[in-house]
Amino acid sequence: MKRGPSFTIGILLTVASLAVLVRGPARAETGVQPAAITPAFPRAFTLPIPLFAADSAWNQTAVTAAVLPTSDQQVLVTYRMLHGDPTRLYPPVPADWLPVTWVNHDEYTVPIFRAGAGQQNVLICDYDGNMEWPSPKFGVDQLGGPVPVPAPAGTVRPALPQSKGSDGHLVLYDPNTFMSYDFWQATTQRTAQCASRGAGYPGTVILEAGAIDFFDVRGSGTNVDTYSSAHAVGTPLLAGLILPEDVESGVIAHALAFAIPGLRNLSSDHFEPLPSDYFYPASTTETDYYSTNPHALAAGQRIRLKQSLVDDAGNPVNEAQLTPITRMFLAALRTYGAYLVDGAGGFIFYAEDTSTADLHLTDDQVNLLIGESPGTPLPAGRTKWQIVIDALDDEIVSIPFAYGPWPNGQDPATAQITTANFEVVDPATQPSGNTPTPTATGQPPTATPTPTSTPTVVATSPAASPSPSATVTYLIRLPMILKAYHAVSSGWWKPAVGTTWQWQLEDPPLDRSFDVGMYDIDLFDNEASTVATLHAEGRKVVCYISVGSWEDWRPDAAQFPSAVIGKNYEGWPGEKWLDIRQIDQLAPIMRARLDQCQAKGFDGIEPDNIDGYTNDTGFPLTYQDQQNYNLWLANEAHTRGLSIGLKNDGDQVGDLLPTFDWALTEDCFADDWCADVQPFVTAGKAVFAAEYTDTGITLDDFCAQAATMKFSAILKHRNLDAWRQTCP
Repeated sequence: MKRGPSFTIGILLTVASLAVLVRGPARAETGVQPAAITPAFPRAFTLPIPLFAADSAWNQTAVTAAVLPTSDQQVLVTYRMLHGDPTRLYPPVPADWLPVTWVNHDEYTVPIFRAGAGQQNVLICDYDGNMEWPSPKFGVDQLGGPVPVPAPAGTVRPALPQSKGSDGHLVLYDPNTFMSYDFWQATTQRTAQCASRGAGYPGTVILEAGAIDFFDVRGSGTNVDTYSSAHAVGTPLLAGLILPEDVESGVIAHALAFAIPGLRNLSSDHFEPLPSDYFYPASTTETDYYSTNPHALAAGQRIRLKQSLVDDAGNPVNEAQLTPITRMFLAALRTYGAYLVDGAGGFIFYAEDTSTADLHLTDDQVNLLIGESPGTPLPAGRTKWQIVIDALDDEIVSIPFAYGPWPNGQDPATAQITTANFEVVDPATQPSGNTPTPTATGQPPTATPTPTSTPTVVATSPAASPSPSATVTYLIRLPMILKAYHAVSSGWWKPAVGTTWQWQLEDPPLDRSFDVGMYDIDLFDNEASTVATLHAEGRKVVCYISVGSWEDWRPDAAQFPSAVIGKNYEGWPGEKWLDIRQIDQLAPIMRARLDQCQAKGFDGIEPDNIDGYTNDTGFPLTYQDQQNYNLWLANEAHTRGLSIGLKNDGDQVGDLLPTFDWALTEDCFADDWCADVQPFVTAGKAVFAAEYTDTGITLDDFCAQAATMKFSAILKHRNLDAWRQTCP
């Protein structure tokens, strides 16, 4: 099935015109700006995010996925293709792409419309006038069909540009049945049968399409093996699409879809791809525009953003200076990754088409997302969705897939990489029983209608059923997250070396008499008013939570699945170790806790028990398991504008130092391991060291060494009541 037009994707532009496209026309310097315009075809229904089943590929986290041994070679081949290397591409195409990162939202993406109550029979015919075979899922064994699908509820328009060279994607969605109907090269205007005017023309009937498929958005988010769809690789158009609902919730809690030039197809008969050339959630691969390089990325392969990034000049990216919408996008790529679903002329992601995407945010909320001050007039002539995604594109255009030197006359085929921003990781795990099976009923499967066509939508974890503390409505969660993003516009709190502190987790009330710069206190035992009081006294406040153990006295203890609870934590009754490999299961609980830290106004978090891999937990935890979990936690904290400390875990300092903002040690002087965290001080980051009286140590035993090492050292009772001694 042809998918060639996507190679243009509107990328054949000069750099100057790209800048205009990203930023839009300059704002007028005087006069009152008109309000942002409404979408041309605003959809008046809500999609139930996260889309697709909790265990589908689209909702699996990528944090623990291992980097493939072939990652470096695959990244290099992709980098070369993005810079114009046509070697082993079929057919050879002009090497005039722009090797930039981009989110399509005005053209070559997906508009979403409501399905109506009526039905229509649609001919399967592409923009070139070629009859195509319908998807076998319709049970119509006839070239060109037609196939029965719902009629639109109103006017629809396939994605721009107005051209026969466009993808012409379009989705009809039925909120009552949760069914999406996906169209490629949809025709709404024609001069005769199989004589389409092409994409981008409005109409009230879909007359023809080059391909049609259907999916239940509560299902697997994949297709029957070997089946294509409106995407050549068989995935749903809604899968991996950035939606207004994501942005309104404050987090993109799913994997993204991306496209590049030249998906791998090594078959001698390219119309019959090899099973090794596509991976779940893809069900096939490109058969018209592809690469025969064995190191090319395959359909459905997953990439993940690295923790440290460089820009298009090879310089480190200071993410604290990026806009909140960009940090939201980058967080999704680190947490969930992205799947390869299409061919393109650049490094492309997808957001809902501007013509239908209706972002329900105030002007000031939009300003916070794009890094502008409240009260700033929004740019004229664009929708709020356009404004937000334009701001995203404005920044990610300078964050490349990879960076390498590019001297004059550089041949793309021999280009080398200095730093890659992405890595190729293990494919998604296909859950048992999650394989779609063919249907031959002549009709898409139906679902029980909901009581209302616009269900109330809440932001929930993709990995577990919602619970009262892990489920927050958009109206509550969004302002909370925007507040955090606004607060970190110049970076979250990073304590200086030598910051003084007090640590009290027991024996309330809190003793505020100590003249220190930071208080470390328990999340659940302290209210927002306590944090506010400490702030008013000029102190920073750290939120203590255990992220590596289950504590039976905590108010959310019943939310932990039994499968993640391990052996008893020796010496601490009522406490057991957690299986930190199962981030999908722990994520909703830990996110809810972090949300509470954020909502109460804390400046940072102290994540306890993040060295479980060195203990007898009941689980075969590895160094890599712990590192993955700790990096995930750091990303979640920073997304909320919270500082995070590395609690003990001295063996992983070398890997975690760039990401963690400070360190906290227990007994490092008594047990002689303080040197492990010295690199924090060298990097200008504070080390908070606590020694305990039950070891017999005294101030005389460690204060001199602590001063030399520039640690902020105190002596405490092990139960962490208010008692404290500090070095003179």
